[in-house]
Amino acid sequence: MEIFTTFNQPIYASEHHVDFGNVVVYVGKYRPDLMAKLSAGGYQCIRVENFFQAREHLWFLVKEKNNIPEAIFCDIHLPVSELRSFLHDLNTYESLQSVPLFLLTYKKDALKEFIFLQSRFTRINDFIFFDSNQYVIDHKIRFYQHFNKMRIKHSVVMQRDRDLISWKAWIDYSIKRIFDISVASVLLLILFPLFLLIAIAIKLDSPGPVFYVSLRAGKRFRVFKFYKFRTMVRDADQRLPEIEELNQYKSEHPHSPKFIKVQNDPRVTRLGRLLRKTSLDELPQLWNVIKGDLSLVGNRPLPLYEAVTLTTDHYSTRFIAPAGITGLWQITKRGKISMSVEERVNLDITYALERNFILDMRILVRTPLAMVQQENL
Repeated sequence: MEIFTTFNQPIYASEHHVDFGNVVVYVGKYRPDLMAKLSAGGYQCIRVENFFQAREHLWFLVKEKNNIPEAIFCDIHLPVSELRSFLHDLNTYESLQSVPLFLLTYKKDALKEFIFLQSRFTRINDFIFFDSNQYVIDHKIRFYQHFNKMRIKHSVVMQRDRDLISWKAWIDYSIKRIFDISVASVLLLILFPLFLLIAIAIKLDSPGPVFYVSLRAGKRFRVFKFYKFRTMVRDADQRLPEIEELNQYKSEHPHSPKFIKVQNDPRVTRLGRLLRKTSLDELPQLWNVIKGDLSLVGNRPLPLYEAVTLTTDHYSTRFIAPAGITGLWQITKRGKISMSVEERVNLDITYALERNFILDMRILVRTPLAMVQQENL
């Protein structure tokens, strides 16, 4: 077992006294760059080569030292069968259930593999690139610590009346899913000619791809590829710092959630303004509905840089609801400058706690009137 407490030199637990505070566990091949980043972030890293050794050291931490690790990192290329067994064993220890678990990868094209693994093993929280900086890693650890505790808390509440609530939830989910697939499929067929016209117009209006694809966090913070018609210039994401001062949701409170919405955003193209004004840029999300990433009605999936700021139990409650194309805040105050960050999050929380099929139908009926925005956002 190796405990890393400095930038460049491992300290062996068998040879030195070690303070077992702020510990993270890494399973995989030796990565000195990763160890250095964790150490720089104030973590002591226990590195093991396989899941068998990981079990031994985790049980030692929990039983002998009464210490819960801050996070567990696993190389994405470790055998899937061993990963499955390891995750199963983790769930048998109540004290380890809220510990964030990340898959680590050095391949930039590993997103498809990660999404596949996360769909099979809900215990996996997120993935991290080996070249991520220490601040990104620390931010994700802190977020998922809060989020996992919130998820467990709500699971306990549901188990109080397990049979009744499980059947009700299952029936509600089935009706909602059948409705989503049916409506989305019909709309995709009907709107296909409009899709072609918009695609041609985008290519003629400005250089770049037809679709904008980004990572979003949906229900239970599941990460997926999110599709829209491109409404901005090609390098819009790189220019984000330029427009931070124009942010509609800018808040002076240091612990406030972070949303970004800009009136008259200079990155938006001429055609993009029309697409946004009429919400036609949202149409490709019907494919997300077919895939099961989104529902027609739910809380808006968030870009990861926004989602990681929702770190309290109160704010994280919004993630227990399905992600959706339209929702309660869209029909209430969408596109209005007067809406604050807290108002938007509270509307999401209200939907998460009160959602049902009838409420979904009411939101859908009111959505067409809310599609045309009042402001250029």
